[in-house]
Amino acid sequence: MEMGHQVELMPAKFVKVFNIGNKNDPADARAIRMATQMPTKPIAVKTEAQQAVLALHRLRQQKIEFRTMQINSLRGLPTEYTAK
Repeated sequence: MEMGHQVELMPAKFVKVFNIGNKNDPADARAIRMATQMPTKPIAVKTEAQQAVLALHRLRQQKIEFRTMQINSLRGLPTEYTAK
């Protein structure tokens, strides 16, 4: 955008419909070209600050999930060694 180009994003699932055959660079380029010729709703381009906030949020969620996984593992470990 800084160089004067008009940036338009489109959902990957929309481009995937046009990908015929194996997944390789020429097939992907052909699918993108075909998808750009169809009318779509534009997707907003995020700024670097917005992307940074999303990345931090994703990292925090991953840490929470990992912590929960460890707690559940430690909680279940003693039940494996108790006599029945």
